[in-house]
Amino acid sequence: MAVGGIWRSAYPVTTSIKQKERVWEDMKIIDLSHEIRGGMQVVPGDPEPAVERHLIHEKDGCHVDRLVLGTHTGTHVDVPYHWLPDGKTLDQVYLARFIGRGVVVDVRRLPANASIGPAHLKAVLDGIVPGIFVLFHTGWDRYFGTDTYMDHPYLEAETIALLVDRQVGLVGIDAMSIDASRGSVFPAHDQFLGRDILIVENLCHLDQVCDVSGFFSFLPLKVAGTDGSPIRAVYMEME
Repeated sequence: MAVGGIWRSAYPVTTSIKQKERVWEDMKIIDLSHEIRGGMQVVPGDPEPAVERHLIHEKDGCHVDRLVLGTHTGTHVDVPYHWLPDGKTLDQVYLARFIGRGVVVDVRRLPANASIGPAHLKAVLDGIVPGIFVLFHTGWDRYFGTDTYMDHPYLEAETIALLVDRQVGLVGIDAMSIDASRGSVFPAHDQFLGRDILIVENLCHLDQVCDVSGFFSFLPLKVAGTDGSPIRAVYMEME
């Protein structure tokens, strides 16, 4: 827990290293993040990512890289300031909101540029309660890095309204955007960020999440006054 900005271990001070190792051995952790690398695919117009050598062992005695990133590089989170001039910035969002339980909506059968309607939520509807994370599994992460990645399924207006009405805490997708990337309107961003619902985009490996009894973590970098951040998205559960 956090006390005055200090995150204290959940382990009692008497817990041995071996005991801690056994806890981690019993925990299943699934990485839901794309690897950040120079030249990776981003939304057209966003900064092009780069990983550049700054110091090297042979010359400087250590290694330091210089990272060039946009706030929406790779797997990332959007906060209200991304869309609203007076919206919450990343540092104003309570840290616990990036960690929580969720449901995964399987829409892998949808074709390119298809809309995701309320009927697609039928199997998980009872689990969509206030504060829950709702993650859409389109399978489009397999196209990451190609032009086809831009032709992903997206949320239609009725689905957006349903999730707003259910007061979800976060909506994510394994695609470039929750809105149509080739479209000219962005109703999901309008509605979710306008109501302080966080957005996570460019997830991957949702097919490995077979059970949702654990927790999702979408922790961002601690950057002041900004609109979003790359994240290390993971799913964790005890086996």
